Amino acid sequence: MTASDGEAEDYFGYSVAMSGDTVVVGAMRHDDPKWNSGSAFVFNTTDGGATYEQVAKLTDPDAGTRDSLGYSVAIAGAVVVVGSDNNAAYVFSPTVATPTAALGSDSATRAGGTFLALLATVLAL
Repeated sequence: MTASDGEAEDYFGYSVAMSGDTVVVGAMRHDDPKWNSGSAFVFNTTDGGATYEQVAKLTDPDAGTRDSLGYSVAIAGAVVVVGSDNNAAYVFSPTVATPTAALGSDSATRAGGTFLALLATVLAL
């Protein structure tokens, strides 16, 4: 597995979680949208794990420099929780229009519904 827009020193794989055919990989130093703001990548397999395809990239458009989203990741069913190094954890769920900050954030609502809809579709397959 590799990120579609990965670069050296993204720390891709710093955190990893798996549930069924879905894997979430944190890249806490990924530079999207800001330097070291971090991202998490969602991969799915349809052939028993022989190959994995990236189906979503989870980011925080309100991210600040060095927020390090992807410091930790967890998945349970279709719900993905992505931790950052700025005392926040973000819940991405296909049942919520946009991911929400679960802990410690200064802003409760986050964008990313497009990725969630795609994730929900893939997980439903």
